[in-house]
Amino acid sequence: MERELTQELGGIQYWETDAVSPETVANPLIHELYRYWEARRGPARLPAKRDFDPLDHPRALGTLMILERLEDGDYLYRLHGLKAAEMFGRDLTGHRLREVAGDVSRFFIAKYDRCLELGRPLYVLHRPVQMKTVAELERLLMPFADDAGEPRFVVAYTAPYAMTGEVAEERTSRMS
Repeated sequence: MERELTQELGGIQYWETDAVSPETVANPLIHELYRYWEARRGPARLPAKRDFDPLDHPRALGTLMILERLEDGDYLYRLHGLKAAEMFGRDLTGHRLREVAGDVSRFFIAKYDRCLELGRPLYVLHRPVQMKTVAELERLLMPFADDAGEPRFVVAYTAPYAMTGEVAEERTSRMS
């Protein structure tokens, strides 16, 4: 079943779901990360960020990002994986989202805020801006709590989903 990018926010077309399952998301690494989040959460509403270790995910390590929601509503990149840095053209660790994303930061802030508000992982498929070879990106956004138990951190796995020029049938078969 094709997932059409019919929604739009801040000039970015996207599709999202908080029902992360094999029926909605084909990437097995996303399911592995989702199960890890669930295991870390246990009976709590949210797992604590201190309980998340990026080294537990060697296959995803380079594409993981950890963002902290700041008091002014912006996000700070606490970790920006090496593969993600290569994909985006630079390491964003230590930078604020609005500083590096400009006008499109509205989209990312809305998605990260939604993830924290939901209190559960959110899968987002979207068309990137300013990436010539990547037609679509997939992201798993996972909420984590600070030491006081408040939702404050988003761990994001980001990977290319479709490359430019990719045959539509190949894309459809992976999304089914």
